[in-house]
Order: sequence, then C-alpha cells, then structure tokens
Amino acid sequence: MKNKLGQLLIFSALLSTSSIHSQTQDKKCNSTSTVIKGTYKGENLMFKNSETNGIQKILVDNKEIATKFSTAFELPLSNLKRGQTFELKIIYCDLTPIPYKILNPDAIK
Repeated sequence: MKNKLGQLLIFSALLSTSSIHSQTQDKKCNSTSTVIKGTYKGENLMFKNSETNGIQKILVDNKEIATKFSTAFELPLSNLKRGQTFELKIIYCDLTPIPYKILNPDAIK
C-alpha cells in the first residue's frame, strides 16, 4: 500500500510539473527589434543570448543572415568590406528584458 501511495505521489508531482512547464511555454511573445548602424572593421560580432525568448533572427542590410542561435555565438560579417557601413537588425522576443548582449560592440563602432 505504501509503495502504491509513493508511486501516486510521484506521478502527481510529475503531472503538475509538466503542467507548469507547458503553461510557461504557451506564453506568446511579441517580436520587437533593435537597429544598430555600424562600420565593419574586419571582426565578427560576439553575442551572449538569452536561453529562452532571445534572438529570433538577425538581418544585415535587410538580408536575413542568421536564424539559429545558442546562448553564445559569433555572427560572421566577413561578406562585408572593411570600412563598409551597414545596418544590423536584431529581432527578439519581448518577454525577456535583456534578451542578448553584444560582447564586442567596438568591432563595429
């Protein structure tokens, strides 16, 4: 009897945990964006990305160049010419207050 009660409690805990998990994933975010104008200095950009609801896509001069992101990643800009000005548009979810950080902003300023 005790064994069945223990199994029931574990099963109940698992159900409530999965219910909470699905509730947090059901929240819809609104996409918002930041536009950064920069000059290519020969370096790629390094990002720290939020684990959840971070960057959704990145565009350079309105061309999508990246859509899959890890918690830390390098954004290659080598298709630009040194000294070329460009516009970087970062689209991210508005559920996270600080969804990403550029670790080397001097690479484009």
